[in-house]
Amino acid sequence: MTARNYRESWAWVHFLLHGPDAANSMITRYLASIEAHDPPGPLSTQLRRVWSKPERQLTSHIKSWK
Repeated sequence: MTARNYRESWAWVHFLLHGPDAANSMITRYLASIEAHDPPGPLSTQLRRVWSKPERQLTSHIKSWK
């Protein structure tokens, strides 16, 4: 993992935990599926079910974070 990958990973974690309610709900359901041994598929697929372009949501979140 490169330093850039590491930073981007933490940016996504921050977005999922501190971003819009939909992001927090999505990651909660995603992790619950894993815990229930019901693989939810790639996280990127789950994100695209909520937002057509999740990268834009992430960028907006990071830019607006105080």
